[in-house]
Amino acid sequence: MKKIVIAACFIAGSMIAVSACKKKDKDDKGTTPVTSVLSATVDGNAFAATDVSALLSETGSYQVLNISGYASDDHGIFIGITNYNGAPGSYPVSGSGGDASAAYMKGGDDMPDPAVYGAVEITSVSGGAVKGTFYFTTMDSVRVTGGSFTVAEPAQF
Repeated sequence: MKKIVIAACFIAGSMIAVSACKKKDKDDKGTTPVTSVLSATVDGNAFAATDVSALLSETGSYQVLNISGYASDDHGIFIGITNYNGAPGSYPVSGSGGDASAAYMKGGDDMPDPAVYGAVEITSVSGGAVKGTFYFTTMDSVRVTGGSFTVAEPAQF
């Protein structure tokens, strides 16, 4: 059930973002559109997402940046940064309410495996792109290392 709720939130946000976009060679700021990528090593195996999305939402007085990436085998990586302020910074991941959350989901699983510790770092926010790195270990001891992402800086919905 939790997988369905998470997937529905990401799908709804992605649909809103995609439907609001106009196809053109340059964005409104005159820069070349950003190609979104997300990759990592999962328990020693390469993970490269074929479908990557980012969503910025407001919860109370702070913004949350959600990034998701799905591979062709339906495995997925999910990252959420609470109190995202649109600038580079480091966000610890913990299972007990850190500044960031993360999870890994194997294809066919009903629920993602939440991270118990790790970190997400936003390394740059420029040219309409958010770039960063991440690593984490999940509750079931899945190790996600050497992660990196580039996503188009999402508008708040």
